[in-house]
Amino acid sequence: MKIKKTLAIIMAATLSVAAMTGCSEATTNYAKELANTSSWEATTSEATGTVSVDAKGEKNDVTFTATGYCSGENGYSEVKFNNTQGKMKIPDIKCYIEDGIAYINKSYYEANYTMNGQAVPEGLANIKEDYIGIDLGYDNDLMKTLTSKPDSIIELSKMIFGDNNDLDLPYSQNGREYTLNLDTDATVDLGVKAIKAASNNIEKINSTFNLKLTDEDMNNMKTAVNGDEFNSGIGDIKAQFAGSNIYSKKVFSDNDYTADTNINIKVKDLMNMSISLNQKASKSEVKSIDFPTSKIKVTQAEFNKLVSKGNEKTNVQATAQEATSGLATAYNGK
Repeated sequence: MKIKKTLAIIMAATLSVAAMTGCSEATTNYAKELANTSSWEATTSEATGTVSVDAKGEKNDVTFTATGYCSGENGYSEVKFNNTQGKMKIPDIKCYIEDGIAYINKSYYEANYTMNGQAVPEGLANIKEDYIGIDLGYDNDLMKTLTSKPDSIIELSKMIFGDNNDLDLPYSQNGREYTLNLDTDATVDLGVKAIKAASNNIEKINSTFNLKLTDEDMNNMKTAVNGDEFNSGIGDIKAQFAGSNIYSKKVFSDNDYTADTNINIKVKDLMNMSISLNQKASKSEVKSIDFPTSKIKVTQAEFNKLVSKGNEKTNVQATAQEATSGLATAYNGK
């Protein structure tokens, strides 16, 4: 679980912070725009999206809508899904962020089992509270400080990827509009650079974010990313995902910004997936939040035990649940 937590930090940093060290002027300006939105006292957000999957002729489309509000370390969001083919019912997500901890409705976790014809794990079923919060152990005060100013975002990048990394997201800038267009090769190359840079800087990440990785854990990560097997597999990954691309456009103003994202993933001889996401975030007034009173906070390890009790196959499902519920959590963070 420690390794998974580390990878989550690395990938989140790759996608959101994107390494501002030695980057282009456009990327630096983009970082400043993001930092400006972080200075808003409160933010309201809305989004719509579609996920389409064609796996060997079997097609599925899922649409979703999301609304949210955040102020400091507190906020809430709701994500509603609709499967247009009616083949499955994806459970809605209600998420409250209180003091940096995300509390997700228990019914969401339960529905992940019942929708697949499985019994709800005993440990999960025995929870009496309506909302479950998972404390990942992050230093929320540190993260708030490191993302509140442009220079701090650059420092966060150095902290994760090292002082001498050459990572950069190739944004094009037109006034306050920023576009990004990555093909398969560019996406894989960026991901490889990020993973290598972070893995080779793992000691600093470990101490900064209190991951509690052992020397063996860190040495294994370094050995893996610097080995011949890792490097030799890069070409195979590019061939497997040939034709995939990522497009993003973000437009900022003093009081709001919009973000349009299109991701096309092609997996050779397996499936095509397209993801379309349209978001808007607006500066707003601070307001009170009615947090649920029926809630429980657990660690990641405790949660994994809850969903494993009485269901030996739930480790994979727990990971999938974290990824999906992460949509609501990330959405609160604008």
